[in-house]
Amino acid sequence: MESLVNYSEQIYKRRIDPNSTFIVIANPIDGFISFDTEEFNNFESLSKNLLSILLNLECCGEWDLKVYQTKKPYKIFKKYGYYKYPSNGKLIFKHSYMDLPVKNINFKKDLIEIIGSEIEVKENWENEHDDFLDYEIDLEIIKIKIA
Repeated sequence: MESLVNYSEQIYKRRIDPNSTFIVIANPIDGFISFDTEEFNNFESLSKNLLSILLNLECCGEWDLKVYQTKKPYKIFKKYGYYKYPSNGKLIFKHSYMDLPVKNINFKKDLIEIIGSEIEVKENWENEHDDFLDYEIDLEIIKIKIA
């Protein structure tokens, strides 16, 4: 049995006002995503719902999903005729087809940890003496430090 673990970690700093409005916007760039847009009245509401949104995504092709902090009133503009973004939004988090599927989000006092993972199991027909399966585990951690 061959096992390979790939690990990556990204750290970002964001200034978050917990009483701001937050908006989650999905954009099907050259593909499909089953989510469109949802507004949350405050950070607590976003933190209760974001994991469910990410776990229930159905998507293919090129797409992205972004979380913005914004102030009301705002408008949703479109670039290139289809790519949505808020008029006065500040980007908090981006998830796209290039990232691993999100499995968990930990909201702590001054930190948000977003955990993505994937496992690939391959049959190893050439190895007669070891286990038949080879495993490759990918783990991606995104940490957002809250100021």
